[in-house]
Parts: sequence; C-alpha cells; structure tokens
Amino acid sequence: MRKTLLSLVTVLAVVAASAGATFAYFADQAASEGNSFTTGTVDITVDNTFDVTGMYPGSGVTTDWKTVNNAGTLPFDYRITTSLTGGVGNSQGLYDALKVIADTGNDTDELYNGDLSGLDIIQETLNASTNEDLRFRAWLPETGKDQSGLQVSNALVTFTFEARSPGGFGP
Repeated sequence: MRKTLLSLVTVLAVVAASAGATFAYFADQAASEGNSFTTGTVDITVDNTFDVTGMYPGSGVTTDWKTVNNAGTLPFDYRITTSLTGGVGNSQGLYDALKVIADTGNDTDELYNGDLSGLDIIQETLNASTNEDLRFRAWLPETGKDQSGLQVSNALVTFTFEARSPGGFGP
C-alpha cells in the first residue's frame, strides 16, 4: 500500500510540474491611442411651395419644381407624405378629391399617380451635397356628378419630406 501511495504522489508531482511548464509564455502589448469615431449628418431641405388657384372639375396644373436638397454629410433615403392642415369651405372634400402625379421631370419616371391624400413616396439614396428636382401635376377630376360642394374651398396641404440614412425605411 505504501508503494502504491508513493507511486501516486510521484505521478501527481510529475503532472503538476509538467502543467506548470505548459503555461509558460512571453508577452508584449501595444496601445493604439487617439482613434476617433465621428457620425455624419442627415439634413434635408426643400425649395418652393405651391399656390394653385382657380381650379374647377377637369382642370389641372403642373406645379413649380420642388427641389429636394441633401445638405448633410451622409447619403439618405427620403419619404414624401401629405396631410391636410387647414383651409376654408369643404377643405377635406377638396383634399380627398385632388389627384396628383409626381415624377422627376421625365414622363417615364413616374414616382406616384393617385390621390393627393394618399401620397406616399419613398426615394432611395440621395447622395450628400446633391439635390433632386421633383415635378407635381395636380388636377381636380371630373366625376360626372355635381361637385358644387367644392366651390369656394381651399385645402391647405403640408408636404412632409422625411430623410433617413439608407435603408432606414425598411425593405
């Protein structure tokens, strides 16, 4: 039994000595200091407003250009929506009745064609320090019915241009 115990102690001593030798190493390190991470800016501006007067059923107008400017340092995607923010008379009825086509000035590059009240356009990637011109054609369609309820009406409409970094509006 004594021989077995002595053998066991010897084996444990050899294992402990070899384990200590296994973990020996040389080491060194260096620091990289002064690294900087800076964010850019998303900054959208829009030129021009519309003032369309004298509309009647069947009439339409091509509005002035709206220029979307990327005044930031990063590219962005942008979204355009509309909302009725005031008016006189049957402003809600007029807002709901108006139709609009939006494009970039090229009749084959139509971005939207439908109700002004449902306008929702997402444009992809406008690079930093660039701009894009948009043209809007609006009209009050003839319905074949009496539209006298829209006379002496004015719809004050806000076009909201929202910018997000690329992919910010999702897939």
